[in-house]
Amino acid sequence: MWLPGYAQPGKMVQVDDSFNGREVNLQVGDTLEVSLSENASTGFQWSVPPELKHKFDKVIREREQVVEGSSEPPGKAGVRRLYFETVATGMGELELHYRRHWEREVPPVRKFKLRVRVRK
Repeated sequence: MWLPGYAQPGKMVQVDDSFNGREVNLQVGDTLEVSLSENASTGFQWSVPPELKHKFDKVIREREQVVEGSSEPPGKAGVRRLYFETVATGMGELELHYRRHWEREVPPVRKFKLRVRVRK
């Protein structure tokens, strides 16, 4: 049942490694799921560098992360799923870095960039 004046839940938009460098169009209230392969046993993991949050935090906000390990023998890659919610119209650039958290002075071994356009 739909009640006037109440927001409808948004849709889930899923992207993966193949979206690196691309643009995605969302609406306010949507959830963005970014699924990237990682091998946590090496210490490397995907994260949003705090100094880059200003590039997107006006239109999307990080909500949570989930790590799915591989069912294969130890050392095999798993998947990190990062969830973002759209909070306002506009354009932002999401940038994620693949690095070891204790090596902040070392450049990331991989980067994932996604332009996010949010409309009403």
